[in-house]
Amino acid sequence: MNSQSNSGKSPNPQAPLRPIPRTGLRGSAGIILHVLLFFAAASVGIGICAMRTTSQLERNIAEGFAVASLLLLFLHLWRSARRAKGVLPILILTAGFLFYLTDYSFIPPAVLIGLIFAVGEGSVLLAVQPRRRLMWFLLVPIAAYGATVLISFDPLGAVAALIPFPAMLVLALATRHSAGREDGLTRVGVICATSLTLGLSLGAMLALTLFRRLGSLSVEALSGAMESFRAAAIEAITQMEVPGELKELVSLENATNMVNSFINLLPGYAVMMVNLIAAVCQFIQHAGLVAFGFGESITDRVRVFRMSTVSCLVFLLAYVVLLISGTEKSTLAGTVSQNIYTVLMPGMAFAGLLRLAAGISRRGMRGMGCMFFLVLFIPLLFIMAPLVLAVVELGGRFSTWLAGKFKPPEDDDPFGKPPFDNR
Repeated sequence: MNSQSNSGKSPNPQAPLRPIPRTGLRGSAGIILHVLLFFAAASVGIGICAMRTTSQLERNIAEGFAVASLLLLFLHLWRSARRAKGVLPILILTAGFLFYLTDYSFIPPAVLIGLIFAVGEGSVLLAVQPRRRLMWFLLVPIAAYGATVLISFDPLGAVAALIPFPAMLVLALATRHSAGREDGLTRVGVICATSLTLGLSLGAMLALTLFRRLGSLSVEALSGAMESFRAAAIEAITQMEVPGELKELVSLENATNMVNSFINLLPGYAVMMVNLIAAVCQFIQHAGLVAFGFGESITDRVRVFRMSTVSCLVFLLAYVVLLISGTEKSTLAGTVSQNIYTVLMPGMAFAGLLRLAAGISRRGMRGMGCMFFLVLFIPLLFIMAPLVLAVVELGGRFSTWLAGKFKPPEDDDPFGKPPFDNR
């Protein structure tokens, strides 16, 4: 006899677990990926060392190495990410071009793309390789460090070549945890773990650089360095050549306020950038797993991107505090809220975009609904897209919670079930 409940509805079946098998990469794919990881990690180390040097010869060698690495890495990314319909390589290419414009050099984009490639594709290799072959992986950081020392003649600074490897390991382990356990990490949880590890690695490298330049990491030394930076930035702004009617914009008072605001919000922007890098690395990892034949392990619960209820509430609280504080962002509450708002905004906006797309695809856009969307929502997106999308996610989470109190679990999402969501 069937064991259904009296209501005639059976509970929602759990999605089957598909742990990532350690079967390794077929053919020469493993060897090629090891070589590309060497180029990626060496690009990070050689590029960072070249940014600090005054030797033109070292910069020229680093420039040539950066060009060769970019060509190889882009070629592989374009092939392995073809399931993303070219969007991912185009986004990375755009970011690389923007970094090129900072110094009209290929070294900054090589550092950025090498870091992203190493963490993303390296995590694929660590996740699928049999344990008996993982010892060969140790040759990659050793070779990258050795190449950086050979070019820069700086054994201490060459540690920069090792920056990607802790985050690479955490991303691989977290993804295996997510795919292999019912209570495994969510996609956002994997991104946060990777971001934290990458942030610690970059912070350690920054601390090493400051120690070598200042001779100490004491509060006095760091405060002095910050004051020197503040004074130099204020002076640079006040000395900018602007038309007479805009002279007030670069006055000493305005320059001081701009620099102080930038310094106050620097932590939030730094965390946001590291989070974005970690998210792109995970996107590359998923595309790589699919390209190498492990796509079945990227199940619905591994792919779905949904901010937690706690994150939504914290974001809402930070936004309310910002509205209350108004223009008084220099207060402690305003500064903390602005930093929290900056960190959570990209994730909230992306989750809102996915929820909106899912709702449109499920419900369709016809008649007055389509007219309402065109007349009201699209202009709002053009004016304040991130905030509007974040509000969509907030509304979706609240509606899901509210509907869950009055509807059966299978009908708990009034926006419709989003793509890859098996809730």
